[in-house]
Amino acid sequence: MLSKKSKRFFLITLCAFLAFACLSVIPVKDSHAAPADTILSVGDTRGIAYHDGYVYAASRTYDKITRTSLATGTVSDVVVFPEYTSVMTVALNAAGDLFYTLDSDIRIYKISATDIVNGTASQNDASAAYTAPGSGDRYLYGLTFDKVDNLIFIMNYFGPVFSEFASVYKIEPGQSEATEWISGFTTFLNGVAISSDGNAYLLTEYGSLFKNTPNNLVSEIPEIASSGLAFLPDGFLYASNMTSTIHKTTIANEPVTPTDPTDPPSSGSSTPTGPVTETVIADVEGGTQGKIAQTKITRTTKPDGTKSDFVSFSPDNAAETIAKLKDDGAKAVRIVIPDAKDEVSELRLELPAGTLRAISSSGLNLEIYTNNGIVTIPNGSLSGLSEDLYFHLVPIKKEDERQEVEARARKEQIVKNALGNEDVKVVGRPMSIETNMKSREVALTLPLDQSWLPSDPREQEAYLKDLGIFIEHSDGERKLVRPAIATLPGGRLGLSFTVLKFSTFTIVHADNLSEILLADGGSGAQGKHSAYMKGYADGSFKPEQAVSRSEIAAILYRLLQDRYADGKVIAFSDVASNFWASAEIRFAASNGLMIGYTDGSFKPNGDITRAEMAAMLARLAKLTGKTEASVVRFADVDGTWAAGAIAQAAQAGFMKGYPDGSFKPNQTVTRAEAVTIFNRVANRGPLQGVVTPSWKDVATGYWAFKDIEEASQDHAYEKMEDRTEQLVR
Repeated sequence: MLSKKSKRFFLITLCAFLAFACLSVIPVKDSHAAPADTILSVGDTRGIAYHDGYVYAASRTYDKITRTSLATGTVSDVVVFPEYTSVMTVALNAAGDLFYTLDSDIRIYKISATDIVNGTASQNDASAAYTAPGSGDRYLYGLTFDKVDNLIFIMNYFGPVFSEFASVYKIEPGQSEATEWISGFTTFLNGVAISSDGNAYLLTEYGSLFKNTPNNLVSEIPEIASSGLAFLPDGFLYASNMTSTIHKTTIANEPVTPTDPTDPPSSGSSTPTGPVTETVIADVEGGTQGKIAQTKITRTTKPDGTKSDFVSFSPDNAAETIAKLKDDGAKAVRIVIPDAKDEVSELRLELPAGTLRAISSSGLNLEIYTNNGIVTIPNGSLSGLSEDLYFHLVPIKKEDERQEVEARARKEQIVKNALGNEDVKVVGRPMSIETNMKSREVALTLPLDQSWLPSDPREQEAYLKDLGIFIEHSDGERKLVRPAIATLPGGRLGLSFTVLKFSTFTIVHADNLSEILLADGGSGAQGKHSAYMKGYADGSFKPEQAVSRSEIAAILYRLLQDRYADGKVIAFSDVASNFWASAEIRFAASNGLMIGYTDGSFKPNGDITRAEMAAMLARLAKLTGKTEASVVRFADVDGTWAAGAIAQAAQAGFMKGYPDGSFKPNQTVTRAEAVTIFNRVANRGPLQGVVTPSWKDVATGYWAFKDIEEASQDHAYEKMEDRTEQLVR
């Protein structure tokens, strides 16, 4: 079965072929008048442009850019490309430099005016002038310059399940980065032209012509796969349609005094204008220093009054921030998006691959802090990312849209199954988040406004317990999860939870929700665990340090003191009564969990080997499995004193061998390895959802991070389907 993308390509290609084969001339018209003149090109015309008496046309099938003289009608080649290059657009700036894009290529290429004047140019004369922002499948199908030489281009991209979106970007003269100018289109755009007063005319592939916004349809051009647009000297807008003809429409340039297209309209003006952009500064914070750096936000006010933000956190910004945080004990780089008036309707954040590498190697987490939600990316989730990353955050502010989410929540089977007839209410603003980050753990926090909560402390506590997060994933999955209560800067409360994929997240309230989400058994079961590992005075854990026998005794005591009573007191010659772990060693020895040596010593500071650990586990868990070493087939175990215990510990899943088939029975056990082993024995963890590490030397990307966090902090948890634990609070 063809994908949507493939179907579209087939349909467009077929229609173009039929149109060209029949040499038909289909008029361009709107609701007010019939079309007029046509201009010839070589064929399969996509993007078009006007400059200095010529109409330039990009011919995809013929792999060339031509120009037609308005004085003589002569068509000549300007740029000739290799076969199957598939040129899509063309535009010229005031100096006569030629710019173009290719199909399935996110770069904008430039050929200097000199190369064009001297004769037919080739791809060898071109250089990549700009690269479109974002990542994933993107297509640049429209290109033009406005009267002040801003380069305007269309970027089309696919959303979930091949849904289509388009935005218009602008690059100012002398700048290298593009800023989003117009957004909100839910279909691909093929052509763009800017009128003399700065209005943007935008053509969809199916012939709908819009002015400035998706809500302002001004004309219908009856062409399948309409393509380029350009204003010509006669003052009218012309459109190409993937044949050998370029048609004149009835859309005329507005006869007004030229102004900067980004200037707002004067008071009382009735002429709609395009979006207005401004630069806003975002603070970058971390550690105890507060603001330590800044980055620029491009804030766009659209014709309907809504505002959108675009931020690109560059590698230079990241390096500056990390350098200042190096000695500050910081745990995260925090980008704070200012919005004191609550005006911003969406945020697009771009994180180049260089930025991701810098933050990942620093060991810091990354936080995106907005009024409507906080995204925290643990350092471990940044590791190994090689492509640019983007996040698109859209708070759902309109009441009718909130009610739609509430209605969907009531109808979802997962909610009905959980809550039965209980009434579900949406609390606050749902948040829609899109990103190209896949299958990596990210923590989200949705803030709670105090006005939404009961004023009585007891009532508020009960109300908070009955809040959940209704998740509508873009792949169709629906979930109802219990979040953790978080305290945000300034004392504001929020709800935190961890996800591996994104879409729309909504806070919901229902009576007795806490009882339902706290049900015993399986996924959704809740409980509490106490820490059983301690670190060192300097804030380190020393995960690679060998664990001592006294530390093992302390672990056993903390895990099992409620299950065992002290048995027969056993004294050891090298364990004084004032030794820090004397009570723990007495507990472990008296209950037969650990044994001493034939000389009467315990060797409390001695390391424990993997063989000794296996023997201890066999006693602890009273393992009764087969004791033949051949059962688990470790190459270096047969004939050793602990072969039977090693076989039993391996069969129980408590200990594992190495990729080379060995067990290494005489190798010492590290503190990190001890934690993972005891978590398996106690059926605990690994603990998901921890964003800020408990220890300075155990970053989120460390292999045993989640097991170490499970052992290091008191916590409530939710047992997940994969038998891991999700941090609740």
